[in-house]
Amino acid sequence: MITNYAARIRALDDDALERFVTDWAKRRTRDYVETQRWSGTGDMGRDVVGYVTRQRHEGEWDNFQCKQLSSRLSEKAAFVELGKIFMHSAAGEYRLPRGYTFVAPKGVVRNVQNFVAHPERFRQAFLDRWNELVAPELVENQVVTLTPGIRDAIERFAFDSVYWLDAAGLAEDEYAIPALVKWFGYDPGAAPPGVTPDLPQDEEAPYIEQLIGLYGERRNTTFADYDSQ
Repeated sequence: MITNYAARIRALDDDALERFVTDWAKRRTRDYVETQRWSGTGDMGRDVVGYVTRQRHEGEWDNFQCKQLSSRLSEKAAFVELGKIFMHSAAGEYRLPRGYTFVAPKGVVRNVQNFVAHPERFRQAFLDRWNELVAPELVENQVVTLTPGIRDAIERFAFDSVYWLDAAGLAEDEYAIPALVKWFGYDPGAAPPGVTPDLPQDEEAPYIEQLIGLYGERRNTTFADYDSQ
């Protein structure tokens, strides 16, 4: 029987989903030098962060906002979650992220899909609907008005870097394989066949020198190079 890993991801609770996404992001070493999980009170709109440079939040970074919901991510929820980023960035807590991904195992509603597909329409909707959708929801018992700083953050943000990822998309991502192995016992199959080069490669030189030294110690002699008899 073929295991439905997307269903397994949809069955995770909130905390487990964030930990799974953290394990996934850690494997994206070509994208990030470091990952960090922010969770609980005071996360300032961040769940899992991938830092592009060692400057962390003072450099480029990507945010993965995990939303384990009973249904698809709603339009209002999408506006509120992104609104937290604009509010905290305007307050100087961190620079705007390079990329922002809603990780919603059950997907997002059609309106959110349409906004993601039309970045400039999404930007204008934030400016037009801030007071209606976002302002009353960011801070309990407060209304966060569209200040010049928040407006500037919205106008500078790259809305074409907003994405959404459901459980099927996450399970099919190549970087998710180690997380699937760790969490669900996924069998990645046999390792691909390798090719042995005819000659040692430059990057192998330090290790080969150490091996030559070890063989020399074993035989109580000195080998000039790897080809010595």
